[in-house]
Amino acid sequence: MLLVEKDRIVRELLETVLEHPGRRVDSIATVQAALAALKQGPAVDVALIEGRLPDGTGLELARRLKELDPTTEVLLMSAAASLEAVLAAVEANVSEYFAKPFEDINQLALRVTAAEERARLRREGKWLHAALVESEERYRKLFEANPDAVIVFDARTQVIEDANAAALRLYGYLRAELLGRPVTDLRVPPDSEVTLRSSLGRTASVSGVVVRRDRRRDGRFVDVELVEGRFRVRGQDRVVEIVRDIGERLQAEATRNELETRLRQSQKLEALGQLAGGVAHDFNNLLAVILNYAQFAHEALTRVPVDEVARGLRDDIQQILSAAHSGASLTKQLLGFSRREVVQPDIVDVNAVVRATERLLRRTLGPSIEVCTDLATRLFRVRMDPGQLEQVIVNLVVNARDAMPEGGKLSIATRNAASEGLGQTASDGEAGCVSLEVSDTGHGMDPATLERAFEPFFTTKERDRGTGLGLAMVKGIVEHAGGRIDATSEAGAGSCFRIILPGTRSQTDRRQRSARPAPRPPQGELVLVVDDDRAVRHAMLRILKHAGYRVAEADGSARALVEHERLGASVALVLTDILMPDMSGEELVHRMRERQPALKVVYVTGYATKAVVDGGKANEQRAVLPKPFDPQRLLALVRQVLDAERDEQPCGAPARPGGEPS
Repeated sequence: MLLVEKDRIVRELLETVLEHPGRRVDSIATVQAALAALKQGPAVDVALIEGRLPDGTGLELARRLKELDPTTEVLLMSAAASLEAVLAAVEANVSEYFAKPFEDINQLALRVTAAEERARLRREGKWLHAALVESEERYRKLFEANPDAVIVFDARTQVIEDANAAALRLYGYLRAELLGRPVTDLRVPPDSEVTLRSSLGRTASVSGVVVRRDRRRDGRFVDVELVEGRFRVRGQDRVVEIVRDIGERLQAEATRNELETRLRQSQKLEALGQLAGGVAHDFNNLLAVILNYAQFAHEALTRVPVDEVARGLRDDIQQILSAAHSGASLTKQLLGFSRREVVQPDIVDVNAVVRATERLLRRTLGPSIEVCTDLATRLFRVRMDPGQLEQVIVNLVVNARDAMPEGGKLSIATRNAASEGLGQTASDGEAGCVSLEVSDTGHGMDPATLERAFEPFFTTKERDRGTGLGLAMVKGIVEHAGGRIDATSEAGAGSCFRIILPGTRSQTDRRQRSARPAPRPPQGELVLVVDDDRAVRHAMLRILKHAGYRVAEADGSARALVEHERLGASVALVLTDILMPDMSGEELVHRMRERQPALKVVYVTGYATKAVVDGGKANEQRAVLPKPFDPQRLLALVRQVLDAERDEQPCGAPARPGGEPS
């Protein structure tokens, strides 16, 4: 017996297992050594050969052995078994094919013994019938053991002549039903509607693998890939197809493609958010100047005698103020979309906000739209900015109105809901969730439009009638509040937007707290105004000075430190921008409080930054004045912070984290 195996440990193991009285095992590691041994030694009854050898393949050695002595029984073993390798082994007249690692090495020893017996019978001239039976058995074992479906059919008639067990399972037939049937019964016609809708088509790759859609016995379709080969038996051409079900693989690829698409969309939205936040920040500085100086001019004109010129100027300035407020609303949408808006979370009764919004919107909706509300009793409260919740409702209601130009029905419903995958628990006063639904009977959206509904700047409205930011802003607000929004719609059947928000059992509301003492008038306190934008800084100085405060100014953090050292403890409050080129407002305040720990601060910002939140003490509320601002808001917040020792914490809006300073 000849054993050809490159691995020494495996070779020694096989020598031990194959050791048998009367049997001599020649153990060799290479093809060349095996050929040399064959030339020098006696005839080999059985050869057990590894498929991959250092200087060639076991299949090549098997062919040489068969050429030298057709009676030699060749057994091939391989750790990289494949259907192609098995078919090649059959063509080379290999007697047995073993996959490594061996499931039962003792079974291998029995197969070797059986091979020795076959070799003995051949040499005695009694092997002819046994060889035929053994060949058929070997073919059948290899054929049936293949995990892929194998079908053999006549090349001319297309009639199926043989199929393995895997083919019967794949197509759902019994053997008697499948054999004798035209192979075309398994195929979907290339020009059928199903094939045209399929993303597979009938294409072949460079490797000769064909991908197509086949039909099972029960009429269901199966996506497969196959390789095809031809051979000739008794003068007749036969075709063998090796078919593999790739349905699960295609589903996995589709899932992966969807995830990749979502990732690209997320990255695109993040980039747009960064851009929108940056643009809105700079634009808010401009709007702050426009709004305040227009307000100054308007107030000055109210103090002069009314004549045609003054009246015309006041009207012109009012138009400027109106346009500036519209610009501020747009930047608020941009900041809401990019999650950089300064917000003031509170405990909110959703039903109360719905009722207030409904009263405001009924005149806007008009008589042709019927408004129906279904508000749950004992509804959980939610924790979010009430103004933002109102924005969400207004945007959804206005979209519903635009979808019903000829009238229809608008429904708003609330109810308590389960956690709905938001990860809510019942600890620390947390409840389940609150569901808010806004639905309409309008023209609806087709699937393609629905898929893009929340994309920023995407709109189906006419030019100049929409910015495409409404739903994107709604989604940003809802997700920042820890919730989610889902939309369902069909063309011609209306739309429904469902918002799920985390609920809370807490009933505390800032508006329900005990009234604070009335604010004191300015007492001539000194306010240090720090902003690198000259126009914004001068607007704040003018407002404060006109109200009765003493003021000092600095065009940046470095200059502010110098001014603070000069003025000392006489500085009652610092009004500082957050984003400045030399040092952030947060770092500036930290440096100033090393000298003056009780120094009071109002931050001014075009959008919220993490620095305001992360730099402060735990649970501390920072007083933040968002740009653009008007004189009344600035003065109210400054007074509120200065009077804080008579009250609770400063109640300026805490900044919402959503972006880094830029």
